[in-house]
Amino acid sequence: MAPGSWGYKKDTTGAHLSAEQVWEKLRHARAIGANLLLNTGPLPDGSLDPEDATVMREVGQRLRAGGFPQ
Repeated sequence: MAPGSWGYKKDTTGAHLSAEQVWEKLRHARAIGANLLLNTGPLPDGSLDPEDATVMREVGQRLRAGGFPQ
């Protein structure tokens, strides 16, 4: 799934957000007083892409350790 799309795209590779990119989106949302809806589309079998799951775990660990970015 590519950033900017809302569903599975068969022929996109390397188009996932990194944990740092997600963190920056959280930082920006907080800075402007906004909410951030973070979503990842399922693969055709209904599972999450392993790369997206890893990023979500990394961001979650960072949030637990230090709270939201300033």
